[in-house]
Amino acid sequence: MILFIGILVVCFTLPYPEVSAEEITHQGRISNDWGKSLNDDDLSLESFKKIWSLPLRRPLYDPPKTNERAPPPPPKPDLNLKLLGLIDEPGHGRAIIRTEENKNKLVSVGDVLFDQGRRVKVLSITEKNLTIDYDGEVLILALDKKKNE
Repeated sequence: MILFIGILVVCFTLPYPEVSAEEITHQGRISNDWGKSLNDDDLSLESFKKIWSLPLRRPLYDPPKTNERAPPPPPKPDLNLKLLGLIDEPGHGRAIIRTEENKNKLVSVGDVLFDQGRRVKVLSITEKNLTIDYDGEVLILALDKKKNE
């Protein structure tokens, strides 16, 4: 509280220059800091054209220009799974798959395998095909017709 009163006393005792109304307005015109006075003729549309032509909405910095494109992502390796057989039971479908290690696996909906380090998830099993999610890409594997006939 004492500090606040001290600040008020110091502010009121500082010397401020006296400014009269005539100094603020000189013959009905507004004075600026440089001693020139402005009138209605100085505030025309022509006087603002220089300001309006400035690119005020551009970014604050110019990003570096590059002509290089990002290299395309490497192609996904071929799927090394082979569908050998399907067991279509309502709600309990199974599929026989040969993996890249030449091992036969019995899989059902929701099972996850790994082929060449990539995730393979079984999405659905029908009487004719198997739908999988191969690293974000949906693929449909069908039985080889030549071997089944």
